[in-house]
Amino acid sequence: TNTPNLLGQIQKLQAELDSLRTRYDELRKVSDRAAERYKSDYQKWRNFKQWLFEDLERDDEVRKALKSSELRAYPKASMLGKRKQFEVIGPDLSGFSDAE
Repeated sequence: TNTPNLLGQIQKLQAELDSLRTRYDELRKVSDRAAERYKSDYQKWRNFKQWLFEDLERDDEVRKALKSSELRAYPKASMLGKRKQFEVIGPDLSGFSDAE
């Protein structure tokens, strides 16, 4: 075997190893960001579900207190209120492009 040839192979392998380490580090950062986003979105979803079901229980109590003439308007008003609150606590979609 030729010593200069071995040194060339070692340098080539070292460069490939460095490249793979760099790619791994970049992928790890992407994975960590995705995990943080998932955690944040999951927490928002849990809060939304909690808010939705607590609101439904409260709706039953409110419906009992309303007069029959007010019952028709209440679902629409309730839905509009929920929509406004959902805009505040809903998932943050600003980080997504149209393709996603």
